[in-house]
Amino acid sequence: MADNFKILFLDAVKPLVELQEELLTGFRGALRTAGFVAGPMVESFDLEFAQFCGV
Repeated sequence: MADNFKILFLDAVKPLVELQEELLTGFRGALRTAGFVAGPMVESFDLEFAQFCGV
């Protein structure tokens, strides 16, 4: 087998690059409004996560 043959376990960079603008927009909004502490952002996350978990 060639010494330069690599099998990547996980490419963690590519998905983040593809989602970078969406992630940064959400992060900036949370920071600007302190939405990560309480309020509509947290409530929305709670509801969506509960639905995802089936509870």
